This record gives sequence, C-alpha cells and structure tokens, in this order.
Amino acid sequence: MSEDKLQFDDQIGGDQQLPQEINIMKFVTARSQEIIALSEAIDDPVRTGLVFQQIPKHMRRRIMSHNIKRLPRNLREAHQNQLEKCGSAIEKTNRPSRKYRRRPIVLLQEYNRRQKLFIWLETHIWHAKRFHMINKWGYKIPNYPNDKNFRACYRATSKHCLMQDISYYVCIELQGLEEDILAGLTTLTNPDFGLTFSAKYFLNGGREGKTILFKSGMYPFGVIGSVNFLWRSEVIKNKRKLWIWIHPSIYAEVLHEMLKIFNLKLDKNEEIMDIDSDLLYNCEINMSKNIELEKLRHDHDLSSKVLRYGSSTTSVEMVLLENILNRFSLTGPLSQAILTEAFRLIDMNRITKQNDTNFNKCQWVLDCYESKELLTCFNEQEVFWEKMKNVSSPNQLPPHLVLPLTIVDPRLHMPRQKTKAVNEIDGYDAMSILKPSPNLSCGSPIWESRWRNHSSLNKTPAIELNTIRSKSVVSGLNDDEIVRCGGPTNVSCLPILLIQKPGIQGSESNKRGYGCGWDVILPAGWAMPVWLSLIFRGARAGGLREADHLALEMGKELILTPDSTAGQIEDISRKNNDLENYFKLPPSKRPNYIKLGIVSPFYCCWNLLLKDWSDDPGRDVTSFYILRHRNKLQLISMILNKKNTNSQLEVLHQINEILSPDDKVLSLLPVNIKLCGKGRLGKCATICFPSARDLQIFKTDRKYRGPIEHTHKDINEPKRKELRSAHMEKLKKLKKKRAKIEKLINVSGQDFNEKKENTKNCSKSIIKDQVRKMNELWLPNNINNIKESCSREVIGFVTSGDFTFTEAKVQGQGFVVTSAVMKYLNRLHSCNNIVLTRVTDSYQYSFAEMKISLL
Repeated sequence: MSEDKLQFDDQIGGDQQLPQEINIMKFVTARSQEIIALSEAIDDPVRTGLVFQQIPKHMRRRIMSHNIKRLPRNLREAHQNQLEKCGSAIEKTNRPSRKYRRRPIVLLQEYNRRQKLFIWLETHIWHAKRFHMINKWGYKIPNYPNDKNFRACYRATSKHCLMQDISYYVCIELQGLEEDILAGLTTLTNPDFGLTFSAKYFLNGGREGKTILFKSGMYPFGVIGSVNFLWRSEVIKNKRKLWIWIHPSIYAEVLHEMLKIFNLKLDKNEEIMDIDSDLLYNCEINMSKNIELEKLRHDHDLSSKVLRYGSSTTSVEMVLLENILNRFSLTGPLSQAILTEAFRLIDMNRITKQNDTNFNKCQWVLDCYESKELLTCFNEQEVFWEKMKNVSSPNQLPPHLVLPLTIVDPRLHMPRQKTKAVNEIDGYDAMSILKPSPNLSCGSPIWESRWRNHSSLNKTPAIELNTIRSKSVVSGLNDDEIVRCGGPTNVSCLPILLIQKPGIQGSESNKRGYGCGWDVILPAGWAMPVWLSLIFRGARAGGLREADHLALEMGKELILTPDSTAGQIEDISRKNNDLENYFKLPPSKRPNYIKLGIVSPFYCCWNLLLKDWSDDPGRDVTSFYILRHRNKLQLISMILNKKNTNSQLEVLHQINEILSPDDKVLSLLPVNIKLCGKGRLGKCATICFPSARDLQIFKTDRKYRGPIEHTHKDINEPKRKELRSAHMEKLKKLKKKRAKIEKLINVSGQDFNEKKENTKNCSKSIIKDQVRKMNELWLPNNINNIKESCSREVIGFVTSGDFTFTEAKVQGQGFVVTSAVMKYLNRLHSCNNIVLTRVTDSYQYSFAEMKISLL
C-alpha cells in the first residue's frame, strides 16, 4: 500500500523520493541548530554593535580590541571575524621561548624575598590580580577592586554579602589567673564609655566585646585605640585565656603597655609549639614535595618558636599570635546563607582511628574530642548549626554571638562555577535559638596551638584533591566519593570561630540591621580554601575603601581618632600626600585657598581651634581628647535634639555641672553631620555657626541652600608674580653663563668642567629655593586664627563624608569644640542642631543637621 502512495511532488511532475524512515538523532540535532540560530536572531535582530559590547560593562576592558583572549570563549570567533572585516585582524605570532620570560627559577623564593618589607596576606596573590594594592601598616593590603563595582559593593552589604580579608589585625593572647589579667587591663580602660574586659556579659566567652584602650593611668588623655576581645569559655587549671584583636597601626603601643603593666619579659627558652614529633618529622620529609607546607613554614613559622612573654610578679603570660590566625569579615543578610552552604560539620561517626599519621587527616580530631564534655559541646554546636539554617539574616541572632565549629575541608564540596546562595526560608521564628546554651562556645580546638598546627600541617595538598576531583563523575565531592575514587578515608578538617555582627540596632527602620554579618576566624594555611569557597557561593570581595564607606553608612566610630598617636600619624601622612598632589597641579588649576578663606585645607588643626575658643589664650592646649563619657554625651544630645522633658536652662545647668574644667577647654565632641539639601562633604570641611539671619532665612525657606563666602584678598599674589619674574631672570643669566663657558671650552680647549658643574649646582639650588618660597606663598604655614578665618565662626571639622545610599543624602562624621557647642546652646533657643558646612574648594555653605555620636 505504501508503494502505491504518491510522493509529495508527483502532481508537478517531480521524481524526488522520500525515505520511508529517518534517523531521529540526526533530525533532532539539525532542528536544534536551526532553533538556536532563530533564537539568536530574535534576541538581537540588528547586531549593529561590536561583539565585546554584548558583555556587561563591568567586564569590558580596553585591551579586548587587541587581545581576543580577554573575551569569553563563545564571543572570540565573532570578534575575530569583525576584526578581519575591518582590516585590523591580529596576526598570529609564534610564542617566544620560555627563556626570554622574566620568571624566577623558584617562584616561592621570589615571593618570600618580596615580603621582606611588607607582609603579604594569604590571599595576596588572589587580591593582587583583582585589586589595587597599597603598602600600609607593614602589610600589602587590598584598597579597592579594579572593576567598576562601587554601588555593587553597597548592594552587597544591604541585600547580599560583602567579604573582606582583615587578617592584618594582630591577635595577642593573654593567659593566667582571671584576677591578675583584669587587674592589669583595668588600668588601660574606663567604664565611663561602655563595657570593658571585666563585664559579666563577656566573661563567660559567649560574646565578643569591644573597648577603647588608654595609656596606663592617663584617662581621658593618652588614648591608644579600640580593640576587640574574646574570653575563652573553659577554665583550665584555674587559668583563663583572652584574645585581643588589635589594629596594626596601634599594635606597637598596645604591646608596650602590656609589657609595662604586667611586667613581662621575653622567655627565650620557651617553645609553645606543641606538635607531635612524628607529625613534624613527616612534614619535614615531605616539605620538598608539598609546596604548601613549605610556604606555611616560611609565612607562619609553624616549626619554629613563637614569641612568649612571662612575668615574675604575676601569673600572666602573653603570646603574640601575629600572622598565626586569619580573619574574614562578612557583611550582609546573605552572609548567613553563604556560611551554612559553604561549611559542613565533621561527622564523628565516620572518622576512624588509623596508625598511619600520613594517611589519617583527622586523627587530631579524635584526640581533641576524646572527653565526653567536649563531645557534648560539639553535639550542641551541631544542633545550633542546623537551627541556624532556618534563620534568614544574622540580625535575628543574639548580638556578638560566638559559635565554634569544626568543619571539613571546604574544597571537597566546592561548586564548579560561581553560584549564589539564597535564603529559602522567610519569616522563620528565631525565638527558639535566641537563648543558646552556656556550653555553646566551649570546646573549640582553635584555642590550642597544637590543634591549630595539626589542622594546618594535615591539610590535603591541592594536587591530591585535583587528582581525586578528576576521577569524580559529578561535581562536588563527599566522603563516599573520595573513598570510591581512591582517596583517603578521613579527609582534612579545620576548627573555626564564627562571631556575629549585629549591625545597626537603633530605632531607624530604614537602617535597622544594616551592617549585620559574621566574622570568621581560622588557622594559618586555610585562608585561600575558605576564601574561594565563600567567593564561589556569591560573596563579593571588598577592600579598605569599601570598609571606610561601610563605616560611613553605619555611622560607626573611627578606628584612628585625631586624639590618638596613630590617628595623628595617619593625618600627617595624608596631609603630605595631598600637599604633594596639590603642588603637582599647574597654578591655573590649583584652588586658591587664601581667597577661599581656608587656612588649613589638608590638615585639621585641632590645637589651634581649641586655643581660639578658650577663654584663657595663654593656656597650653597641645594635648586634647575626645569626650567619650556616655552620660555627658547623652545629656548634650538630648538638648540638641530637644528630647529632654525639663526646661532647656535646667539641662544646660546640669551639663555645666557634670563637665569638668578639662572637658570645657580641651575636649572635642564626636558628631554626625547630615546635609539638609544639596551640597558636598569631604575631608577637612569646616563646621561653622550660622548667623541669626541665616537661621531666619532657612526657617522660612527650607530650599535655601545657604550663604556664600566672600572672596578674601590674596596679599601674596603680587609677591608670587614678582618672585616668578625675578626667578626667570636668574635662570636666563645662568643659561647665558653656561653658554659662555661652553663657547670658551670649544674655542680654547681648556678644561672648564669645574666652572660648568658649579653653574649647574647653582641652578639646582636656586630652583629648590624657589619651589620652597612659592609653596609658602601659596599655603602659608603661620596660621594665627582658625575660628575667625571666614565670615562664619568655625567650631570643628569633618573627618570623613560622602553620599550615603541608606539615607540617599550626604552624610559625614567629624568633631566640634565642646566649649563652642556650649556657647552655641546658650546663645540660641531654636534650631539648635542646625550648622553650616563648607568644603575646602568651594565658597558655598550648606545647612546640615548635627547630632552627637554616641560612640
């Protein structure tokens, strides 16, 4: 019957014959290619742009037009075709010989040589490929990423997760009797500004604390800086352990004070590395084969002595854990989901004892958790960890919570490509885990040096993991697959500490919870595996710039305050850098700060400002301090914000009574500034009193931007012109003199080299002297008065300011003179928190709200 069936072209006299059956696979493949081609044509029917314009803007690079390998693989062929059509195709050249490449024979030795001046973090090479690196505080620190992601970093902090490597913070370990430790540390702190080391809230080890250190017995003067601290929960032989995390800029000062108050001396014969000799011997044998062990030994001195200090008068011992611990900071609501997806706890039931220490990577875990008490703590931590997976944001957990965990190697379940961890549970009631058990923070192996070193030295080499991964059928390895692929029975694992960051806890609904997240503390050698596992879960990396902007968004206290030695050194360094950049500009492009009425555009002269506002001009104000007393700050804040129930005169009288004479003359008030309308804020912007007329206009017209500063007379302008013309005349004379000497040399052939060299040296000295004089005429050093340097009285300066995305306004932080604020409050009876601000390169004032910052 089928043979009698007419073919499709029989009616038109055709003779084509169709087959009775077809190959399904070939047919579907051909049709799928047609569908793909049609889909591409529909998606981009015009295709008038270049190929590299199809990728996102943050991935575009100028070199893509010259180097095709900078493009994704799927776009390279089309880009090459476009280049050939326009006649600018790149000719293929033979790869040069390897001997012409400037590559050291032993790369690790070259890296170690380059770390002699500035220490590298463990994630340095990863950051150096993607970030602008700077030399700061003795470290190579990532400053900001090279791609255009400033707003993306803010979105990460508010909606996703921003991660920063803060391993440059130095950890000091104090060990001894609790009474002896607190007796010494009490001399460095004061309870007036908040909880200190002796607070019961922190003593049990379940919370991390933060306090401000002062030089012994010098409060309120002699501030050093803020530090984080954490007590160990366990008490071993009546002794406690305390970790103090210190910013590297104040590390030397803190160390000096610790040595002094505890009467500590370096114990040269003490070795604290409690490592099994067999383990260390095996590591030494395999050192040449395992490049990771070699790098670990050089960077962290795991096989050498670590500095330990002892005291002959007290039981306190101090250990410097510099570059021994790594610390990552994760900020954002999705940091919870990223951690729960990236970290997996060890399974005690799967770990088996083996005699071969080379083969068993988790033998130290069995030795660590052999006691029932520690095993009970581990089980409680495991239960809490499972409950945490049902919480959508770290803000729902107890503030500053400390959670110790022991996790398996995160490389074993690393995704093959970047993914984005998301919260699958919304609206979960976190009340069930808001009260963690007292044993939750106990039993962490990371507190003991021997367990930290076991974890670091037993880390599985990357080459071994890659070999196992190549045998795996699917991505993401687990224990069963490792055994099936011929890997070790027990995989490597590491102890970590998770510390919760609560973020903003105020009453403002739009900012509540912003800045919440987690800090991760881990042993040496594990930074890169953990870092990559978090990056592959959707965490965005940030640097110092992102940390500064995050602090501005949150209104946090500055780490380097102007009354500290480290803060003053930082301000002078920034001033010298800004001065150098300023004088690199041609005179026509420089802001004339004399005409602008700015006497110190690159440095905040707090001493002179305090002296200007002092009733006693002859009083010495070389030393000053920031007012940190909480009760005093709250009273001043109440009257500024009009939240007091008593009359204004009563509160003013109360403030005058509690303020000491030094508070009224030598103290600065920390303030937050928020512009009421348009304007800018920046470093060294002035904070001024508005006049009565300014306030009257602003009260009637809220759109009134502010007054404009008049142009000041520049008395140095004619001097600069005269000096420049005289300098040019001198240079012309010296040029003629050199030409005359050259002519004599050519004519007479005599040796006039000495005269010629003297003329050159004379020109150099004249030019150097000219530069010094011109710089002095542009920015005079003799500053007589700051308070009345412009038409509005200056009461303070802005230390940091920029546009903030949380408020959609320009905000900043700064300090004002306490005596000036008190006079301001006595003078006015309305709009008490309204001030004027002006950046250094503008005549325009801007109205702003001033609030006291409760540190």
